[in-house]
Formats: sequence, C-alpha cells, structure tokens
Amino acid sequence: LIDNANNLSVQSDQSLSSEEKEQQAIRDVKDEILSSFTTNFDNNRRTVNRAEIVSLPIFCSSLIRLLNVEEIVSLMKDKSIESDRKKIMWHNMKIMSLTRVVSGAFNLSIVHILLSLQINIVSRYLLITHIDGSTLSVRKNYAKDPQQIEEERRNIIHLPQLVQQEFLKYGQHFVNGRGMEQLLVMVRKACEPVFSKLKIHVSYSAKELAEILEGIKSKLIPQILPVLPSLVIPRDVPFQDEENDEETEMKLAFMQCLNDELCDIFESKSCKGLWENCVNTTFGVLEKHLESMIHDIKLARSQCLLANLIPNITKEITIMFMNDPKNNYLVELAEN
Repeated sequence: LIDNANNLSVQSDQSLSSEEKEQQAIRDVKDEILSSFTTNFDNNRRTVNRAEIVSLPIFCSSLIRLLNVEEIVSLMKDKSIESDRKKIMWHNMKIMSLTRVVSGAFNLSIVHILLSLQINIVSRYLLITHIDGSTLSVRKNYAKDPQQIEEERRNIIHLPQLVQQEFLKYGQHFVNGRGMEQLLVMVRKACEPVFSKLKIHVSYSAKELAEILEGIKSKLIPQILPVLPSLVIPRDVPFQDEENDEETEMKLAFMQCLNDELCDIFESKSCKGLWENCVNTTFGVLEKHLESMIHDIKLARSQCLLANLIPNITKEITIMFMNDPKNNYLVELAEN
C-alpha cells in the first residue's frame, strides 16, 4: 500500500504542468513566510517593549518640565513665607501633583498604542516586500524570460529606511512636541475643578481616590479619542529641506500613505477599544501605586492625610512611570 501510494504521488507530480508546479512552489513559499507570522508578531511586541523602555526617561523628563511641582516644593522650604501664601502653594502643589499622575497615565497609554501601531504597520510593509521578492525568485526558476521577472522586481514596493525612521519618531514628537502639551491642556481642564475640592487636611482612602481618578478618566476618554491622530502625527513635513527630486517626492508620498493609514486605524472602532483598554491598564497600575503609598505611610490604616500623600506622589513620579522594578505598566500593557 505504501509503495502504491508513493507511485501515485510520483505520477501526480509528473502529471503537473510547469505552470502548476510554479504556482505550487509560490504557495509553498508564501505558506512558509506566513507560518512565521506568530514569531513576527512576538518580535514586534518585544520591539514595542524595548522602545517604550528607551522613551520612558524622555517621557518623565517632559512630564516634570510641563508640570514643575518641584519648583513649588523648593519655594515652600523658605521659612519666611507667610502662612496665607503657603496655603496657596499647598493648593497649587496638590492640583499639579495629582494632575501630573493623571496626565502620565494617559500619555503612557498613547505612547504604547502609537508604538504598537507604527511597528506593526512598518513590519507589514516589510513582510509584503519579502513575500513579493520571494515569489518572484520562484517564478524566475520557471520563467521563459527571466529579464521580465527582473523588471517586475524593480517595481516591488520598498519602504525607504529614512521613511521608516521618520515615521517611528512620532513618539518622540508627541513627548517632546505639541502633542503632550495639547493633551495636558485637556487633562488640566478636567482635573482642576475636581482636585480643587479635595482638602489637604482630610484623610482619603485608596478606594476614594480611585473613584475620583475613574471619574476623571471616564470624562476624558471621549474627549481625547477624536483628537488622537492630531496629537501624535506631526504637522511638520519631513524631507522638506531636501532637493525636490523624484526620490524626495516618493518619500513624501510614502509618509502621506503611512499617516493616512495610521489615521484610519486610530479612527477604527477596534483601535478605540484597544486604547481604552490601555488607559484602563495604566490607571489600574497607578491606583495600585497610590494604595501602596497610603499603606506605607499609615501602615495598617486604610486612610491617609492628603498633606502626607502629596509630597510622596511628587517625589515618586519617576518611580511610578519609569523606575518600577517590575515594570508593571509595560508588562500589563504587553499582555493587554
């Protein structure tokens, strides 16, 4: 039976025409490439994780620069300051410290979703180029006119390296440029009325603070979603200082294509749901940090004076978003 099956298989192969063999070889190549898609996805996820780790110091530095609570803390050390002025400074420090952590949670979720989309978009272009090139290599083995195949090879779309680099810089643009500043305006507008009502000499539990943060988060998500593309895509056109030749025009066309695709994805229902999950994840980790702080300050007690908590939040902003030894944000975002 085995011999008969082998003979039938050989006869079947021999009965295939050259064109059918070519198509079978192409299918085999595509199947082999696509079978590595899971590995490619895992590699992309690790790339996103590494990119986030690299961007976190810049992210924290920008956050501290835009909401400089440390300056107020430094001024409050002056013992000659009048009590009325000190009350105002406490009030401002309270609002800025809490606004800063809320802004940090939103910013981190945007950086994560942006890097994830960018790396996967670029990876898909590279994958398609690889499939097209491999397919032509197979066809060349069966072609009567190999020169025609080489002409087709020249028409394969290759995403230029410089375009990839410029496209993947959008996270830096967001953190260092207008994007983060525009987002901060929205966050401050939502946070200030809420945090102004909190009393410095009143004790709050982690649950109470979490409920306040959840209320602000629910209010801000529908406000931020429609403007996400404008926050992350720079207005400045890259390559504009180069000579206006065909190569420059091609780069600009590629950038426009990538920007359009990124906008379309951001506006999709599935992406909006994914970003909301990211926001929920970052706020969840933030709330755990606050709970841990309250426990450390008051040990067994479940409540803590806001006056005791605010200095800790101010001091530990970089621990929350950057120096976390377990990298809770990145781990949970990756799993998300």
